[in-house]
Amino acid sequence: MNKLKITITALLACFLIGSVFNVDAQTTNAITTLNFFQQAMVWGASLNMDPTYNWTNDTHKIQIDTGVATTTGVGIADRLNIQDNFGSFGIGIAGEFTGVGSTFNMLEGTIQYSLYQKGDFKMTLELGGGYDFNAKDNKGEIVGAMVGEPGIGIYKVMTPNSYAVFKLLMPVESHGKFETEPKIFAGVGGTF
Repeated sequence: MNKLKITITALLACFLIGSVFNVDAQTTNAITTLNFFQQAMVWGASLNMDPTYNWTNDTHKIQIDTGVATTTGVGIADRLNIQDNFGSFGIGIAGEFTGVGSTFNMLEGTIQYSLYQKGDFKMTLELGGGYDFNAKDNKGEIVGAMVGEPGIGIYKVMTPNSYAVFKLLMPVESHGKFETEPKIFAGVGGTF
């Protein structure tokens, strides 16, 4: 019994002494390397407040971006957007085409309003309206239709004159077919 009391007292003494003094545990200097997706998440979640990487001075700057968009019935389509900015508002045109060297299968006018912008990050409310030459009816036949595409956009400056863009759009067509799948656009662009 006496040995047990001595052991418990010694452990309590070590605990008390250890809590009074700050002792660092032994560590190794292992270098951790982030993979591409982890690096992209860190970059996307950070804000660069440098004035050269800033959306607040984009008045009368032309934005041109291109990338790929998911399109119901087609799969993936190429998309080109050109826009002029007037403070928090932007007005432009967008075209969409499938395959290299093909004609535009959708043309639309676009308006954009910046809901939030800080440093190199911008979130926008977007509305496009135009004509989809490849719109299909419920039977799968190409009928062509007027189309409206409300959505949101996320923009992130990469260099003083380039940016990455991600948009989530919900197409609504005039022949009454409501797309059940959103259109997702990812691309890169530049300001001039």
